[in-house]
Amino acid sequence: ELDQIGREIVKQCANVPLAIRVVGTALYGQDKRKWLSFQELALGRTDVAADKIEPILKRSYLNLEPQLRICFKYCALFPKDFEIEKASLIYMWIAQGYVVVPSDKGQTVEDVGEEYFLILLR
Repeated sequence: ELDQIGREIVKQCANVPLAIRVVGTALYGQDKRKWLSFQELALGRTDVAADKIEPILKRSYLNLEPQLRICFKYCALFPKDFEIEKASLIYMWIAQGYVVVPSDKGQTVEDVGEEYFLILLR
């Protein structure tokens, strides 16, 4: 059933590769409810083209957990093509207090920072 929903979403993305990739990344590992939510967004009515992908990007961003949004925004502080070590970035997030360790997980703040990084990298 997700296959059919996915095909409809691809149609709504007007076969624009960036749109498909962004939506695919947002839906990776999500349940049927989340897939249907994207399908019902009616992206087809936005006349999706390479220069009109903003609604898809916004939806993907809003789909992130609040702590991940903060870490994503933090990356905007760096200039385009700036290279930074993954560990350095994670420690910057930690120093800013952006990485929150769930009390029931028994993880270190570094482990959670690594998870944040991998999620944002997808």
